[in-house]
Amino acid sequence: MSKKVTLKQCLGIDVSMKKIDCCLSFYTEDLKIKVVATSGYENNPDGFVKLREWLNRKQDNSLALHVNMEATTPTMKKPPIFLPGSVTG
Repeated sequence: MSKKVTLKQCLGIDVSMKKIDCCLSFYTEDLKIKVVATSGYENNPDGFVKLREWLNRKQDNSLALHVNMEATTPTMKKPPIFLPGSVTG
């Protein structure tokens, strides 16, 4: 059985005042979304370091990482700034 080609990867982040919940998923060549991993971290600098370490272990470094997150509160600004290559606005 051959390995399915991953077309795109996405990190979804749900942000609250004290916690960030994350879901990494791959979009495969058969047009399906595969959840690779989920995890949660504290919404502080130590939690951001743990998120980056988790992401380094789980993501496919040959693909761009698309990050999606809610934009409803001021608490959402710090996690994307911490991720390399991210754009905030």
